[in-house]
Amino acid sequence: MGSELETAVKRLIQSRKLIRNGSRVIVGVSGGVDSLVLLHILNRIKDELEIALHAATLDHGLRGEAGAADAQFVEDTARAWGIPCTRGFADVPTRAKEWKLGIEAAARKARYEFFKATADQQGTETITVAHNLDDQVETVLMHLIRGTGVRGLVGMALSTMQWGTDGRIPPKQYLIVRPLLETTRADIKVYAQENGLTPRIDATNTDPIYLRNRIRLELIPLLKTYNPNVVQAIGRLTDIVIEDSTAHEGSSHFFHAGDAKMRRVVNRETFLRGSRANQRQALFRAYGELNEADKAQITYEHIERALAFAQEGVTGDIYQLPGRIRLRIEYEHLFLEREDAPPIMLHPLLEGDKPISIPPDGVVLFPLTGHSLRVYSLPWYEPAPSFTVMRLSVPEHGQLALRARQSGDTFQPLGMEGHTKSVREWMIDHKVPAQYRDRVPLLLVNDQIAAIIWGEQWAIDQRFAVKGERGERVLYFRIQRSS
Repeated sequence: MGSELETAVKRLIQSRKLIRNGSRVIVGVSGGVDSLVLLHILNRIKDELEIALHAATLDHGLRGEAGAADAQFVEDTARAWGIPCTRGFADVPTRAKEWKLGIEAAARKARYEFFKATADQQGTETITVAHNLDDQVETVLMHLIRGTGVRGLVGMALSTMQWGTDGRIPPKQYLIVRPLLETTRADIKVYAQENGLTPRIDATNTDPIYLRNRIRLELIPLLKTYNPNVVQAIGRLTDIVIEDSTAHEGSSHFFHAGDAKMRRVVNRETFLRGSRANQRQALFRAYGELNEADKAQITYEHIERALAFAQEGVTGDIYQLPGRIRLRIEYEHLFLEREDAPPIMLHPLLEGDKPISIPPDGVVLFPLTGHSLRVYSLPWYEPAPSFTVMRLSVPEHGQLALRARQSGDTFQPLGMEGHTKSVREWMIDHKVPAQYRDRVPLLLVNDQIAAIIWGEQWAIDQRFAVKGERGERVLYFRIQRSS
């Protein structure tokens, strides 16, 4: 079994191109039989794969001295095998409260954060974990019990990309590889015995408080009385579903990254034109990307209700999903986002309520959104700068300022032949989101509204439009956003 399993893992990695030659690979090791065997096999075949290994083990702060002893065991074992190792600690009970997650989900999130931090320290993006075929089956059964659509039968993939959570822009992506995903737990245990491995025993793996443990210890043994090869049978089912779902992946992936970690966005009309099956797949996928720690929280019922909401809701409506994820309608778009997602800051927004004076040839900062407004004054006969965003005709001693809208504000939009329009109506007509309307900058000249700063083309009051007359004083405005 020993050499056969090593050969099978090597072939899987090479045939599926799971790990590039020359990679430094972080190996997540708990000390249990699965991860210990993974580390042992990779250490045996690393030269043929042309990879370097670095072990990573995390004490989750859940089992006191036993957890610390497991981490020490991994560190000692890795050292004995000539593999460098990083050891960490996480207070998972405290983090679970902070993150508002269950212990299992919080432990998983803390573990992957640690693996990613170790990868950063070692200058790599490749992380291997020891999920096996039995883990795959347990995951699928969990989805079925909680309620799932076809997408929930996919389970885990041999490799997936995950976003980093350290706040970098753009965020870093990590490759998570599962070389043992096609190997049964029984074969892993045989390998350990044949190679004299003595893994640690985690008592929490038999605690019936956890659904996964009850599935492992009670449900799967029961299913095996009906079919001794039920693990392999369910594993084949997941392969079939993966093939079917990836065949339609291009059409189902409607949501795009509005923010890599916090938000996904899709044109509502485009989304609703898709088939019901593709809508379900798109929503399930986008939800999983935003809630990697516990994507199984979303059920078939949640998805069906969310799709009905997408069809029937109106601008400003919000549908709450589990895991602190929400689906929000904003005019022509659907936003799937975390509750703590920051506002979308595509345009400059004011932070306070007081007017802001604009000095001649000056710069005004918008700390809330990271934008800046710069004003340039040039003689009338000089050509406009190539980078101009907007230009206005301003009296020689005109005083410039910015402020938010006030009740009763009106202006004379360019093209309306002197007719007035309320700022409130203009914002509604131009689909300015309600939560931003009291923050949109109005550009004033001598206390008159000269322009509304929103979008690529500002709304200009015709009294301040450039006429091209001799001696006219023209000011040029440029909006920039800090990177």
